[in-house]
Amino acid sequence: MLLNESLIDSRRLSDIRSVSIRHGVEVYQANDSGHKVAIKLFSKDKKDNYQHENNILQQLSKKNSKVPKLLEFGEKKGTSFLITEWWEGEPLSHTFHNLGYQNKLETLVSLGGLLGELQFDLNYNDLATSDFWKRSADDRIDTYTWVNYVEKIVAKCTKRLRLTEEDLLDGIDVIVDQIITEASQMNEPNQITLLHTDYTLRNILTRDCEFLIIDFESVMIGDPMYDLAKMTWVDFGVEERPFIDAFVEGWERQTKVKVDLALLTFYQLVYCLASISWVDKLPNPNDDNLLFRNKARSTMKYLFNKSRCNKMTCSHES
Repeated sequence: MLLNESLIDSRRLSDIRSVSIRHGVEVYQANDSGHKVAIKLFSKDKKDNYQHENNILQQLSKKNSKVPKLLEFGEKKGTSFLITEWWEGEPLSHTFHNLGYQNKLETLVSLGGLLGELQFDLNYNDLATSDFWKRSADDRIDTYTWVNYVEKIVAKCTKRLRLTEEDLLDGIDVIVDQIITEASQMNEPNQITLLHTDYTLRNILTRDCEFLIIDFESVMIGDPMYDLAKMTWVDFGVEERPFIDAFVEGWERQTKVKVDLALLTFYQLVYCLASISWVDKLPNPNDDNLLFRNKARSTMKYLFNKSRCNKMTCSHES
């Protein structure tokens, strides 16, 4: 347990209850001088996550973005903490699948617009003077390349893979080789923006048709279309074309940028690769981890085969 008496006494916190606990990160609700607050705690080995989230929340608070309002941050006895206003809502992952079909489409249009608004809240100069995306002291925005970042992600994930016989029978090794090739042939995006990198239903709180985006531990900068990829396969599946279309429509309407669907497919493949890699690095994956891995693998196969069919169709038409 990361919550210590020093932090409790310094803020005179009461009515403390646990919201979520995972390796190195804990979230609590508490009463702070008559006001409900959220307390997010980070262990020593999660110091980078703390710094990323702290920095981006400070930046976005100045823009009145739809994110938690940061009240205080610091460190007590080796535990880093963020205290934000408590927002009375629940994760959209708890409610989305109970919505009617039309309500789902309307919600996804709104979520696409919400993402686009967040990404463009910070301009180039804001990004240049921010630290949240920097992974070393030498990082500068004028020398940063998105292509290099993606190639590093793909290389790191590929190195962690422990492909099974079933994976090989499914041709996952061939798909991974194709991802590596496509990553090496990418072009730099027209614009670099803020990236959440984990924009999924569980990281969006909802209340009376309002939304709040949470969990900025892995925030980065890069091609804004990258952020469209994770939700479209994790939360409702790449086969749900109307859902993807609604999500993309909301994002395009907000940003006035046309989505390159072939590039979106590539980013979805990268996310699937990262998901398989994440499970493969676990010393003792549980059943849920393995189910997640299987979902990523089947999604990779579907996307790869669909992409290949689209290329064949284009080739015949030309």
